[in-house]
This record gives sequence, structure tokens and C-alpha cells, in this order.
Amino acid sequence: METEAPHASLSASSSACSLRLLLLYEVVGDEMLAALMPINALRNAAFLAADTPLVAMVDVDLSPSGSLAGQVLADSGRAARMVEDERAVWVVPAFDTHRRMNFSEREAVADDVVAER
Repeated sequence: METEAPHASLSASSSACSLRLLLLYEVVGDEMLAALMPINALRNAAFLAADTPLVAMVDVDLSPSGSLAGQVLADSGRAARMVEDERAVWVVPAFDTHRRMNFSEREAVADDVVAER
């Protein structure tokens, strides 16, 4: 198959990413609480499952800036310092827009706010 060679090459590489899939659920007795997303429990479980020095917790509806990776990598020493300090947190700004806007409109609003900085 076409995918076997690239897969074998990546599998042999020590820098290749690997997927870890967790199936989590929460049993809640209260009907009102059951309707809420158990965000903290899921985030904590994901954090505990990480075996890398840096972890990013990103909500499913967050669209990171196209320049975010470049900004993170611009100062290679920053990531190294964060790994050394076990209590380091990097907060990425997020913008919440009106629910009536479609995705493109929401993205444009966030881009406009960032551009004005």
C-alpha cells in the first residue's frame, strides 16, 4: 500500500507523534449536572495521561491564530524554561463572539481585534 512506507518511516523515528486515545465518561446522579460537560474531569484526565514535558489544553471550539506556532517557536529558550519550571502556565487569549454569528464572521471579529493590537 501507499501508506505503508511513510508509516514505517514515522514509526521508526524517535521524533514521530503517537496517538493516545482515551474514552472517558462521568456518572452523575443529578439530571441537571448530567447536562453539563464535565470539563474539569476531562481536562484533568488528559493532563494526567500526558507523558510529554509540555501540554496544551485547547477547547474544541478554539481556532488558534495562524501565527501562534511561529510566536511560540520564535523564542526557543522560552519552552525550555517552561519545562524546567513545573508550575509554568502560558495563557493564550481567546475571544468569545455572539452566537448568532457564523464561523467566518466570528473568525473575522477575532482577527480584527488582534490586528488592532
